[in-house]
Amino acid sequence: MPIFKKEVVITSIKLNSPQVVVERLADSSINIVELFFKKPFALMGGKFNLIISRIVVDGGDITFKDRTFEEPFIKNIKNANIDIKFSPHKVNFNSDFEIPSKMAMLVKSSGEYNILKKELSVRIEAKDFYPREFIKYCDEKRFKIPDGRIDALTALDYKDNILNVDTGISGSDMKFSEGKIEASLNAVINAKIKYDLISKELIYTGTADIKNLALYNLDVLDKIYDIRGNASFSDKVFNFDNITATILGLPVKARAGIADVQKPVLRIDITSEAKLETLGGILKNKFNIDMPLEMKGSGTLDLTLQYKNITDEQTALNGSLTVDKAIFKSEYGKLPLEDVTGKFSFTQNQLNFKSVRLSYDNINYEASGTVTNFQKPGVQLDLSSDSLFVKTIFSVSDKTITLSELIGHYDDYRFSVQGLIDTADPKDPRADLNGSLIFELAQEKEPYKSFKDKFKDLRLSGEIRADFKLNGSLNDIGRSMIDAQIKCGRLSVNSFKLDNLILDIAQRNSIANIKHIRASLYGGVFEGSGLVDFASKDTPYQVLGDIKDIRIEELKRDTAFKDEDVSGTIQTHFGVKGFSNDFSRLTGWGKLSISKGKLWQLNLLRGIGTLLFRSDFGSVLFEDGSCNFFIKEKSFFINDLVMKSSLLNLYGAVKISFDKSVAASLKAEFTDEGIDASRASDIAGAIERYSIIEVKGTLGAPQYKLRPDLSNVIADIADTYFSQ
Repeated sequence: MPIFKKEVVITSIKLNSPQVVVERLADSSINIVELFFKKPFALMGGKFNLIISRIVVDGGDITFKDRTFEEPFIKNIKNANIDIKFSPHKVNFNSDFEIPSKMAMLVKSSGEYNILKKELSVRIEAKDFYPREFIKYCDEKRFKIPDGRIDALTALDYKDNILNVDTGISGSDMKFSEGKIEASLNAVINAKIKYDLISKELIYTGTADIKNLALYNLDVLDKIYDIRGNASFSDKVFNFDNITATILGLPVKARAGIADVQKPVLRIDITSEAKLETLGGILKNKFNIDMPLEMKGSGTLDLTLQYKNITDEQTALNGSLTVDKAIFKSEYGKLPLEDVTGKFSFTQNQLNFKSVRLSYDNINYEASGTVTNFQKPGVQLDLSSDSLFVKTIFSVSDKTITLSELIGHYDDYRFSVQGLIDTADPKDPRADLNGSLIFELAQEKEPYKSFKDKFKDLRLSGEIRADFKLNGSLNDIGRSMIDAQIKCGRLSVNSFKLDNLILDIAQRNSIANIKHIRASLYGGVFEGSGLVDFASKDTPYQVLGDIKDIRIEELKRDTAFKDEDVSGTIQTHFGVKGFSNDFSRLTGWGKLSISKGKLWQLNLLRGIGTLLFRSDFGSVLFEDGSCNFFIKEKSFFINDLVMKSSLLNLYGAVKISFDKSVAASLKAEFTDEGIDASRASDIAGAIERYSIIEVKGTLGAPQYKLRPDLSNVIADIADTYFSQ
C-alpha cells in the first residue's frame, strides 16, 4: 500500500478555470512535466512523496512559451478542457481548447508523452486552424506556410528532436506566393512531414485533391482560375496532373509543376479546344502573335509556360495550334485558304509549321516555314503542290514586304524574284520587283496557255528566259511598268527558227515597246523593233525589221522544199502589223533581194524552166533579184519582181494567198546565150525570146500558160531586118 511506500497518492485533481503557464525550455524540456514528474514531491520533511495520478482542467487558460527560439514564441490557449493521466514515466492526455485568432481555432487532441525518452505521440483534430500563426516552426526558405484556414486530422510523433506528422487537411481560401506569382487554393491535402527541430530541416510528401485553385500575376495569362484536379508534392518537387482550369476565358486541360523547390520554376502545360476565331484573338491580344488571317473552324491550342522565382524576367512561352480542315482568309487574298490541316508551333517570338496541308482555288498544297519577330515579321516559307514549288524569304515592316528571295517552279516554269511590295492598300498591292522567268513556249498549261492562245496561229516554241524589272500594281500587271530582256537560244515561229534571240522590252500602260530585237537566222542576222498592245482585246502588234544574209540552203531545211537543190542569199527590210489571235488580218510591206539564187527546183520556177528550156536548167543562177512586196487581205503581193541571170531575166507580179493559192504574170526575156539553151531559134526564137508566163493553181501544183510578148517580138524582128 502507498502508506508503506511513504507515498501520498492523490488520485485526481480537478482545476476549474485555472491560469497555467507551460514553457518549453531551451533544452526542449517542458516545465510542467519536469515540475511534476522529474522528481516526486516531498511532504512532511521529505518523509513522504506526493504522487498525483490525474489532473483535470475544466475551462482553463494556458499560456504557452517556447524558449528554444532567440525571441520566445508565445501563444495563448483558451477554454482548455484537459484530462491528464500520469503513470510511471508516461503521461496520457485528452484535451480540447481554443486558440484565439480572428476566427477561433478549435483543437482536440489526445496522446502520450514518454518522460524518460522524451517521446511524444499525439493525435490532433483542428478546425479553422491558421498555420501562419505558427510560422516560427517552419523555414520559409524551404516551404512557405500558406495564408488561410484549414481543418486537419493529424497524427504527430516526436522522438529524438524529430517530429513526424501524418495529416489530412481540408483547406479553404489558402493563399500562397512565390516571387510575383500568387495563388488561392481550396483543397483536400494528405501529407507526411518530417521535421528536425534542431536543424529545422523539413522533408515532406503528399497529395492534394484540388477543389478550386487560382493563380495570379502570370504575365500574358494574367490569371488561371477554377483549377481542379490532383496534385502530388514533396520538399523537392510539386506536380499537378490531369487538371482542368479556365485560362483567358477558355476551359482547358493542363499539367503544371515545379521541378525543383529549391530553385522554383513553375511550368504549366495547357491544352484547350476552342473556335479559331477565339484563339486568334487570344494569340493577338495576349501573346502579340498577330496573324494577318481571319480564322474559322476549330483547333487545339497547346501552351507551355515557365515562370522563374522572385524575378520579373519575361515568361518563357511555347506552344502549338493544331487545326483540321480550317479556313484562313487573308486581307491580301481574294480567295480563302481552305481545309487547312496541320500543326503550328510557336514561342513569343517565333512561329514554325511543317507539312501543313491546305487547299487554295481547289488546288491542294503543302506548306512549311518559320516566322520570327512578330512585331516586324521575318518569314521563310516553302510551298508546294503537284505542279508548284516555291521557296521564299521575306520580311514585313509596317505595310512593306521586303522580298529577299522567291524562287521556284510551276510545272516547267522556273522563276526568281526579289524586291518590295507595298500593301498599304491590301486590295491593290504595289510592287517594285526584279527577277527572272524561264519557260517553254510550247507548253499547254496555265498560266502561259492563256497568253499563248493569243498567238496560237504562230505555233511558237522554244525556251524563254526573261529578266525583268516591274513597278506597279500586282492586280494589273498589264498596266505596270516593266523593263525586260528576253532571250531564247532557239525560237520557232511556225516552222521557222531564230537562234540566240534577244529582245529588249519596255512596257508602259499595257503597251510593250520592243526597243530592239536581234537574232541569228539561217546564216544571217535579223534585227528590228516593234510594239505589242496588251490592253486591246485582239492584242495588236507591229514589227519593223531588217534581215541580212539569209542562206536559202539553210532556210530550206524548215520548208516543204527541204530536199530540193536550191541556194542563194536573201536580204530584206520589212514592216508587219497584225493581231495575235487572227493571223488572217496580217498586213505588211517590204523590199527583198536575192543574190546567186539557185531556185529552179522550187515548184513555181521548175514548171517555168520546163516550158522555156530544152536542156538542163537547174544550175542556172539568178545573179541578182529584187522586189517590193506588201501583205494584205490574206495574201502576199509582189508587183515589181526582177530576177536576172546569164540566160534569162524574169519580170512581173505575183500573188500568193495564205491558203497557198498562186496567181502570177511573169515576163521571160532570154539573153543571147539563153536562146541557145532554149527550145527555139531563128524567127521562132525571136518569138519565144520574149514570152509572158501566166501561173495559176497552188504552190504545190502550179498551172502555167505561155504566150509571146508580141510588142517586144516585132521590135526585135525589125532590128534584125534593118541591121541586115
